Formats: sequence, structure tokens, C-alpha cells
Amino acid sequence: AQQLVTQIDWDDPGERALQQAGALAAADVRPIDHLRGSAAYRRRAVHVLVHRALAWTLAAREQVAA
Repeated sequence: AQQLVTQIDWDDPGERALQQAGALAAADVRPIDHLRGSAAYRRRAVHVLVHRALAWTLAAREQVAA
């Protein structure tokens, strides 16, 4: 989680920053394989969910600023 703060340029967040955030979050989790989803699937889900959450947050911030 600390890497999300220090390794990403949040002054000018774009698609690259969102992809980096998702990748860092996915690398930080340690999911298990399970009947309802493999570890790889769960890591990918973390990547996608972090990316979407940050994209929605940044879009909302832009709407408030406008």
C-alpha cells in the first residue's frame, strides 16, 4: 500500500497511474486457489477493482472541481 503513495505520480493521474496502482495492489495481495476462483483470477480482480475505484474517484473529483 505504501508503494501506491510513493511510486505513482498523483499530481497528474492518468491511465498509466491507474494501471500502476492496480498492478501494485495485485502484487501486494496473497490470494489462495479455491473452487470459486484461482489465485490468478483473484489477483486480476484486485487489479481491476483498484483501477475502477481510482478512476471513479478521480472522475468525481474532476466533477466537483468543475
